[in-house]
Amino acid sequence: MWAGFIVGCLVGILILFIPGALVLRALRFSLPQSCAFAPALSVAIIAIAGVAIDLLSLKGVGALLGMTALITVALSAKGLLSSLTAWRAHAAEKPSAAPLLPSISWGAIALYVVVNVGVMGYLFLICLSSLDAIIPIGDVNYHVNVVMSMMDSGNFSTLSVSPYPDSLPAEEVPFAANGYYPAAWHAVCALLGSLCGLSAPLAENVLNFLFTSVVFPLGVLGLLTVAFPERKTFVWWGALVVCAGVAFPLRPLLVHQIYPNIAGFSCLPAVIALSAAALGPLDGKGMRSRLLAASFGGFVGLGLLHPNVFLAGCVFLFAIVLCIGIPQLSACLARRARQQRWRSPRRWRIALSVAWIVLAVTVWLVLLDLPAFASITNFLWTWTVSVPKAIMLVLSFGLCLGPPQYLLALLGVIGAIWCSRHEGHGWLVLAAVLFAIVFCGGAAGSPEVKKVFAGFWYTDPERTSALFTIAMIPLVAAGLGLAYQGVRKGIDVLIERGEKASSQQGRTATAARSAKIGAIAVVTAVFVSLDFFAAHIPLPLPGFGDGSGFAITRQALRYESDPANSPLYTEAEQRFVDEALALVSQEGHDDALIINQPHDGSLFAYPVNDANVYYKSYIRSDQESEESKAIRLSLDEISTDEAVRAAVRKAEESAGAVYVLVLNHDEGENYDSNRWKEEDWTGFDDLTDATPGFETVLADGTMRLYRITALD
Repeated sequence: MWAGFIVGCLVGILILFIPGALVLRALRFSLPQSCAFAPALSVAIIAIAGVAIDLLSLKGVGALLGMTALITVALSAKGLLSSLTAWRAHAAEKPSAAPLLPSISWGAIALYVVVNVGVMGYLFLICLSSLDAIIPIGDVNYHVNVVMSMMDSGNFSTLSVSPYPDSLPAEEVPFAANGYYPAAWHAVCALLGSLCGLSAPLAENVLNFLFTSVVFPLGVLGLLTVAFPERKTFVWWGALVVCAGVAFPLRPLLVHQIYPNIAGFSCLPAVIALSAAALGPLDGKGMRSRLLAASFGGFVGLGLLHPNVFLAGCVFLFAIVLCIGIPQLSACLARRARQQRWRSPRRWRIALSVAWIVLAVTVWLVLLDLPAFASITNFLWTWTVSVPKAIMLVLSFGLCLGPPQYLLALLGVIGAIWCSRHEGHGWLVLAAVLFAIVFCGGAAGSPEVKKVFAGFWYTDPERTSALFTIAMIPLVAAGLGLAYQGVRKGIDVLIERGEKASSQQGRTATAARSAKIGAIAVVTAVFVSLDFFAAHIPLPLPGFGDGSGFAITRQALRYESDPANSPLYTEAEQRFVDEALALVSQEGHDDALIINQPHDGSLFAYPVNDANVYYKSYIRSDQESEESKAIRLSLDEISTDEAVRAAVRKAEESAGAVYVLVLNHDEGENYDSNRWKEEDWTGFDDLTDATPGFETVLADGTMRLYRITALD
């Protein structure tokens, strides 16, 4: 399985980076810059390609790759053609005398990737019970079934998303309607799985690992490079900070399994960096338009991954415009003003800032009540704490999970003070403050207040914790860089005193190298120990000795990903389904339809065991067929109910054979109690070995595979 995982990682890197990098190269970004900022654009291109081939009635991986290549060439053609023409004519025009962005070195890219592949390998990868393990709770049931559906049907469109492949006959689909869903992550995952021959769960783990250990770190590298162009120390130390917060990227891999959000949040820093650069002071001709084009493409990618990621990007954009864009516009308008009273940049800045804040608040409140966002903004998490508690959770960096990360909090404060005192960096502080307010409003407010502040993120404290953590990364990186500089100066002083005491001269270069190496070693050791391994260090701080967030989350990952501990789809049930499929195959019915009750875990039999179960998702009553309704409510009465017999007979004529799978009747042990309603599945309640119209062909404890004989 490791071979498949490694191949999947290599192919996944090509998928995530090549399309976007080609477009950025055409916009005259350097190759390292193109690599750092490519993924969001690549995701957008692949998702749009999936929609395009569906509208053209084309399907399959070949069609998707072809359309992706066509769109990439179309977006890149003008820039590549102009570069080629200039090269042939030996023209004076070159890819801009001034670079679009501060340079990014291959060494920095290598450092960020190596460090964070190692960190996420330790925090996430080795905690999984197997590389294709899934945690069968939260949203993963929908995600993994949609990926499997795309792989089976070859339909990668975000406009017609369903856990039921559209290649299935209508008689085998209980919920026939496909609809829009921000499924860019699913499309990329299905493409990866199809190209590499991976199972849907393995493809998911490969892609999530790539987003958190490669895409996210490179995006942070791009963000820090843009935010601190004159402070390379901050940029280099940022490599250690990327995954230092428990709330992101580790925590969402366990809680809710919000995979589209994970991908979107991972792409967010790169898109924000492009936006900040586009609105900042620029010297070269055409630079702003190229940066705006790249930023726009990145925002499209965020929106296709999940609308709430797009809106998170808008919060960052608000801070960028307020702190970077408006001061520049104010100075420009003041220079052009005819009236003396408006020749003051300060007057323009106040007026424009007030107008921008009013506009942003108005748009925010209007969007909250739009029907398009109703399913998101009206979702309420009941997790609530007091206002002082919420503030303390922010100040201690404990956030939703609770265990504090005092070191990150301290470094973040140091970095915030530095940024507040240096022009051009205030937007970093403002963005962190805004997301702190979002978290506190969602954590401590009434339902109405929760909706106003955190409604765009389902009022989910895990998501708002992740956003605050991402916003704090530049501040923590600055704080760590300043700490390193302080330690190095201290070591320099000690070495200088030692040289004077021993009367040794002429060793300045060696001493400088020693001081640098020593400072790096000390800061790295202290940071890694106090942050990643805090649970093993008994410091007299509140909550510090109770186990760190990393230790808690890693232990939960180990437990929840082990099928032996699964509350919904157990290891024994997976083995039983494999035996059932083998028996069905022996009877000559490889394509047989297996009727199931999805809440007993059997909806995972499709992506995990490749079983053609009837219910691959929970009830969607507004889209349910009459045949499905008859089956789930009256299946056990098939010997006397003609409507049920007619429904099953249709399925049998389509699939060739119909079986019934029962995994567990015990709600307390096995049913997904959060979604299961007894009255919705009465057709399975009284189904036993003695029920007329059924023959038991496989049994193990409470688990059964029945052959339907009522149609004979």
